[in-house]
Amino acid sequence: MQSGDIKMVATEYPITLTISAMASAMTDARAPTSHATTHKTGGTDPIKLDELAAPTNVTALNASTSAHGLCPKGENTGYKTLKDDLTWGYASVDGGSA
Repeated sequence: MQSGDIKMVATEYPITLTISAMASAMTDARAPTSHATTHKTGGTDPIKLDELAAPTNVTALNASTSAHGLCPKGENTGYKTLKDDLTWGYASVDGGSA
């Protein structure tokens, strides 16, 4: 055995296993494989939006009048509605916004 080797002895069977810390399989020196496409729609490992961690309070991905995106955070101030310019406001009786 060399310095840094790990020796494991099975208790149920008379087997001794020595793993060298220098073995290529035990290091992380390999270049990572490209796998982003596997997470996209139609990929083999898609990530569902509702399985991700809780979002932070950033607005970088919010929708705008020029791009699709996430809904702006609600204001929780009463009866406001989201207007077509993506701002919160009160709906008027005639169907327009105030």
